[in-house]
Parts: sequence; structure tokens; C-alpha cells
Amino acid sequence: MLAAVEHRFGNAMRTPAEIEWLTDNGSGYTADKTKAFASAIGLSR
Repeated sequence: MLAAVEHRFGNAMRTPAEIEWLTDNGSGYTADKTKAFASAIGLSR
């Protein structure tokens, strides 16, 4: 996730505004730490 944000927005640790993180139809379970990390860098699901 961080690599995708850095690729799109440069060497930023957070997106300029919250964006939606689209994933494949994999597991419906997402670890709490993964959710917290995504939120910290500006991603929502």
C-alpha cells in the first residue's frame, strides 16, 4: 500500500485527501493493523 501511495504521490507518507483502496475479491477478513495502517496513510476501504 505504501509503495502505491509513494508511486502516485511521490515520497509522501499520506495521500493529500482520503482515497478508496480497491482490492480484488480476496479474503473478506482484513487485520486490524492493516486497516489502521491504511487509514494512517489516507486510504479507506
